[in-house]
Amino acid sequence: MNDNDIIRMALEHFGAVLKPSDMEVKLAALAVAAEREACIRIIQEHQIPIGNSPVGEMACELTYDALQEIRAEIRARGEK
Repeated sequence: MNDNDIIRMALEHFGAVLKPSDMEVKLAALAVAAEREACIRIIQEHQIPIGNSPVGEMACELTYDALQEIRAEIRARGEK
């Protein structure tokens, strides 16, 4: 996310409706939420190599499960 993304999000979501101090707080929350979703996307797109043995298959499954837990924990932080 760069400065242009932040400005675009601010204009889309807030326009000229909020006072500057309110806008700063809302913009910060929006930027944090966007970064959280970017992290979740990285986890979802992570390629787990396929194991070529029973132990390798189990390791892949454990890795997948761990990534899903991490994704859920990141998403839950945004719901607090």
